[in-house]
Amino acid sequence: MKTTFKTVFNELDDELMDIDITNTKATDIDVEKIKGEVLMRIKDNGKNNNKKKFSKKLTVILVAAVILMAGTIGAFATGSVQQIFGRLFHNGSQPNALGLYDGGNIEVRTNDDSLDIKLSGVTGDGEKLYSAIEITKKDGSAVIEKGYDTFSDYSNFEHFKTEYTDSNGNKIKVTDNCRYVLENDNRTLTVYLTSMIYEGKLRNGRVTVSLENLDVFRIEKVLASMDLPEISIGSDPETAKVWFSDEELAQKRKEFGLTEEECIYIDHDNKREYCKADQKNFAIDFTVSYDFDYSDEYFITQTLNTESIPKIFETTDIQYAKFTVTPLGIYIEGENADNHSFKAIDKDSRIVLNDNTTYYLYAYEGYSEGLSLNYSTVPKGSVYGQLNVIDTREVKSVIINGENIYRK
Repeated sequence: MKTTFKTVFNELDDELMDIDITNTKATDIDVEKIKGEVLMRIKDNGKNNNKKKFSKKLTVILVAAVILMAGTIGAFATGSVQQIFGRLFHNGSQPNALGLYDGGNIEVRTNDDSLDIKLSGVTGDGEKLYSAIEITKKDGSAVIEKGYDTFSDYSNFEHFKTEYTDSNGNKIKVTDNCRYVLENDNRTLTVYLTSMIYEGKLRNGRVTVSLENLDVFRIEKVLASMDLPEISIGSDPETAKVWFSDEELAQKRKEFGLTEEECIYIDHDNKREYCKADQKNFAIDFTVSYDFDYSDEYFITQTLNTESIPKIFETTDIQYAKFTVTPLGIYIEGENADNHSFKAIDKDSRIVLNDNTTYYLYAYEGYSEGLSLNYSTVPKGSVYGQLNVIDTREVKSVIINGENIYRK
């Protein structure tokens, strides 16, 4: 996991323990000493864990010193991956296995001086990227009018614009989507961006996101509601009962004195609701640009042997084939391979953890530089996409098309 300023606070050397917070002014702090220690710990990537922790009261001084060093604390990610991104991931996931990153060289622009825009953090594995942007009003008022608090899973990405470039400034091909969450009596709006790179490399690259307005619903009457089931891709929706019957909805409309034109489906928060709702557009204007980073310290990378290759590749002339296991997925590549070189991934493909927790593997079809496999609790992947995160240190085995390609 990447070492950031917040983890360094727990690992600086014992000389700093001698500072008496009650008798010391900020100007008495040896900022260069702390700066040197901080940068040394980051360079060491947190691997020297023999340093003693210091008391909480000293943290205040150290935070102040780092602010002096960096000029601002607003650019640093705070909290944890679980705290910031936990709501995105499926039950049982281990988001803290990813690491939280600050998003370097952050630039924020807005034509609305009343807004306070903050990048809460980024995380990912280099092929998949998750970003969280928090919007509040400087005067503490509601960002979105109270009463309007529901977003459709499908209606808002058209307002959201993104651009991805690599370390040389070349555009990267990415498929992405976003999710909005309102909290604190509509005073906090968080925008979650999910990005999957299918051509190009994002490491040391840059992401630019912008928004001008978005649609929000005020649900006035719910006629029918269901939790969206975790059904496999290819399942029969009628059998899975993911839609209400026409007869049921007609009866509900009659009960409430509503016409069919007054009612709509809204999918949100893993629910499908048939309701009467008022839709309103709100101006939310900002552009945020930031660099992306990640750690591959706990990735599992291994070459594929000749026995494994026939189970994965259509041809046997693939050279230097390897697979990489990350917290978010498995990526397979090889020289001479393209997106037509891989066999279909069948139901006998899974990853097993030390406690025998099992995730099924299924292919992300848009990935063109190799084979990208996602984790799912149901075979072939869930229709209503799951985002699962594993701790790669807990991986016991990886099985693809019946072939055990990795065993701890």
